[in-house]
Amino acid sequence: MLGPGEAPREKPIPRANLCVKRGLDLVLSIGTGLVVAPLVTLLGVAYWTTNRWFPADRGPLFLRTCRESGGKVIPLYKFRISSLDYIGQRATALTRDRIDWLVAPLPVASQAVVLRSPGLLVDDLFGPATHFGFWLKQFYLDELPQVFNVLLGHMSLVGPRPVSLEDARARPDGRGWITIGDRTFDYRFRRHLPAGLTGLYQISKGTSALDDYLGFIQAGVERDRDYFERLARATPLGVLWMDLSIILRTLRIVFEHKGV
Repeated sequence: MLGPGEAPREKPIPRANLCVKRGLDLVLSIGTGLVVAPLVTLLGVAYWTTNRWFPADRGPLFLRTCRESGGKVIPLYKFRISSLDYIGQRATALTRDRIDWLVAPLPVASQAVVLRSPGLLVDDLFGPATHFGFWLKQFYLDELPQVFNVLLGHMSLVGPRPVSLEDARARPDGRGWITIGDRTFDYRFRRHLPAGLTGLYQISKGTSALDDYLGFIQAGVERDRDYFERLARATPLGVLWMDLSIILRTLRIVFEHKGV
């Protein structure tokens, strides 16, 4: 019997459907990895060349940050698009109490790593882009290293957006609800599904036009939940078709230079 204000439990995703998803992830991420490896080398050369002209942009090519995926905290890899000054300022602004609160769900060994490098808690998505980072973002290349997250099983090619550690810890009752401003969102379904490189939200029309943060979150949660419910109802063959169609639509959006 449900308590006051309590929503019903989600229908579990059949194991066969999850196996199909993982199989598709492995096949496509291995194939993509063979293409990405030489591309990363070329981008590294371009990055080194660009930084000879813009010293302020110098620093590591890759950025590692913490995100939540499938109820676990994972290291998420991407190309760095903001300056080290911006990342350093964001990390310095984090108080020790705030850092302790953010890393509380991590294993003890991981907590020690983050405490030595608070920059792992910083996402550079909204910072001022470096000259090289600007072009990476224009062509949607900054998230390319996440293919290796998929290969390692941290993420899936298709799924909900990875949740920042800030959002993951903003759950007042520990049951998967998150309160932002005056709205409360039900994130419980995310525990059962790894985050994705793309998903229904990313390929939905009009996502770029969302100019208020709460509306952005609301739209993301609704479309991510829609994908979860479709996945729970689908046959294994339906899962294969659904994920492939989302991946193909994502590629079309990238080639047409549209999207979030």
